[in-house]
Parts: sequence; C-alpha cells; structure tokens
Amino acid sequence: MATILDLIKHYQHSIEKYPNDEQKILKCIDKLYNLGVTVQHLQDTGVGRTVNALRKEPGEVGQAARALVYKWKVMVASEESDQEGDIGNDTTNSYGYEYGKDCDSYPSESRNRLDKQ
Repeated sequence: MATILDLIKHYQHSIEKYPNDEQKILKCIDKLYNLGVTVQHLQDTGVGRTVNALRKEPGEVGQAARALVYKWKVMVASEESDQEGDIGNDTTNSYGYEYGKDCDSYPSESRNRLDKQ
C-alpha cells in the first residue's frame, strides 16, 4: 500500500506533468485536500509550492488551489501553536532550573552571584 508521502508525490507529479489538463489537476487537488498531509510532508515534498502556483489560475483550478493552500496554512499555524504551547508548559530553562521557584532553590553559586549584584 502506498504511503501518504508516495501519494503526495504522485499527485504533485501529475499536476506538473499535465499543466493544461484542468480535470486532472482538479482531481489531484481534491485528492490532496482529503489526504492527511502534515507540515513534514509539505517540507519533504514541496507540494505546497506546486499548489500555491496554481492559485493564480482562473476558474475552478485557482479556486480549488486557494482552498487547499488555506487549509494547509491553518494546519501549519495550528501545529506551530501546539508546539509553542508545549514549550510554554515547560517550567525548566536550558540550565535545568525551574521557573517560578524562589531564589533559595537555585544552587549556592547562583545565589552568591545574585547577592553580589
């Protein structure tokens, strides 16, 4: 069975191979719209750039491409905000100290540096 990545590459290739076949392009856009495409897939294949170039096309192709690009942009923004949320929930900094703790919980050399200021 073909992976999502294989399917994306197949539809992307078809779009590039048949730039004047409106029905084939619409079918490929529809298939891409219904696939579980992730940010990683977009980065690995470059299909976002391929579909984005179709947004300027007149008629149904342009409309379908705009809808797909919009869907992907929402997905990317959602994934990015999820990742930011994960970072925001981490209460330790890069030195291993926890945020929100009083100064007494830091190692003594850090406390001494703070006292000298």
